[in-house]
Amino acid sequence: MLFLGLLVVFLSASSIVTSAQASAFADFNQGLEARNRNDADAAIAAFSRALTGGDLLPGLKPVALYDRGEAYQRKQEYAEAVADFSAVIKQEPDNPEAYARRSESSLALGNYEAATQDCEQLTLLKPNSATLWAACGRIAFMAGRFDQAASHFRRALQFGERDRNASYDLLWLGLTGLKSGRTAAGEMSGPVQSGDRHAWPAPLVEFFGGQIGEDALQGAAAAGDATAQKAQQCEVGFYLGEWKLAYQKKAEAESLFQTAVQLCPKNFIELYPAKSELKKIQQAAMP
Repeated sequence: MLFLGLLVVFLSASSIVTSAQASAFADFNQGLEARNRNDADAAIAAFSRALTGGDLLPGLKPVALYDRGEAYQRKQEYAEAVADFSAVIKQEPDNPEAYARRSESSLALGNYEAATQDCEQLTLLKPNSATLWAACGRIAFMAGRFDQAASHFRRALQFGERDRNASYDLLWLGLTGLKSGRTAAGEMSGPVQSGDRHAWPAPLVEFFGGQIGEDALQGAAAAGDATAQKAQQCEVGFYLGEWKLAYQKKAEAESLFQTAVQLCPKNFIELYPAKSELKKIQQAAMP
């Protein structure tokens, strides 16, 4: 499934400055221009000059910090991004975009606790988004807070938003059951599934619910064009890998997680947790 990201429910934190302001703050304006053309290095340099110049209007400082943090994210310099988003939050403690971006950066650093805490703050600021509740559920899952994750996925399923495939929330809810020593089918039995029962990821839901076996699941993942097959096999790698891991089939789980890491595009929600699970298995096997 495509990684929708925490920020899809929010507007951009950046603002447009007037021409008068731009003439007074050339470095800030250059930073905006660099950001708009996706030049992260130039954006970082320009915003840094603007922030250290001493004459930037106080109201523009959080914008410069936020946009510089976003540029650091694009360069995968996540520690620097966290520092900038933290500075934004210090000045604007109710800024949801800054919490979202800091959570994403903490997640990339493997700091799941920090990412979870920021997500919890986001749910207070934006309590009516199923997408946000599901994203925070996945982060809580990676932090090992499975009961908290399950609560978030149930909350997401309650919204019943249109044009949104809630089957993935249902699958993650099943995973929380497996991680907590319960069954996936039992955890998934309460919520009502929405979406097309015949379209992908229906075979995954049916497998977790005990309606089809592994061979049928793999057969379904091999259907469609090359792009569809890659996406489906990526997802089977992660979800079936979690299933195998729950039933102590670590060698099979490792192979499946490797498949997920190899096939999942960068914007799929399964990639981060597949990498995390694979790392844990490999570290446990080290002498």
